[in-house]
Amino acid sequence: MDVRVSSPSGALSLTQLDVIANECAASLGEDFLCFGADSMAKVVADLLRAQELRLAVAETATGGALACAFTDICGASKFFAGGCVCYSNESKMQLLDVPECLLKQHGAVSAENAVAMAVGAAERLGADYGLAITGFSGPCGGTNENPVGTIYIALYSPQGVWSKKLHYPGPRATVNRRAVMAALDWLRRELVREGRGTAAGVGASGSHGGG
Repeated sequence: MDVRVSSPSGALSLTQLDVIANECAASLGEDFLCFGADSMAKVVADLLRAQELRLAVAETATGGALACAFTDICGASKFFAGGCVCYSNESKMQLLDVPECLLKQHGAVSAENAVAMAVGAAERLGADYGLAITGFSGPCGGTNENPVGTIYIALYSPQGVWSKKLHYPGPRATVNRRAVMAALDWLRRELVREGRGTAAGVGASGSHGGG
């Protein structure tokens, strides 16, 4: 949702409008994205740069869309270590060190695998943060426990590692797009908390695992 502040009559000066805008931003708290029209990825990139942190990502369902959101930004190498698209279980084991026993017990679409992917990406690529997405985007696949549209996101940070289970209706492209945005927004909120010295994975509904 965009919020626009203006004074058509000219009764308020630009300074007064700036004060109102800042008050709105303060009221929104972590829900406030930015002034202007920057993308979610650009906002995250700016936060990573400001805190001199590096990010690595791992994906299955979204097929590189999460990584692309960052590599579309000029100068991404300053904060983006890289990403892995690991569709097969073998690639997850070889590239991200996901244990075979974990995949056999919990499956590739699970909180446990998402966590292992996020940790593996960060550790393999030497990043401060790891972000992972796995799921059933459809139209095929899915199980009784994890029907089509089920997405697991995991976030690894210096404070610990957490996962979220989400479910999105709609066609494959819509599910993947919403999954990427959810992952970006979760990381954004964590970085905002980190900047304030309050980071603790707050808001990780269905969290799995700690530090």
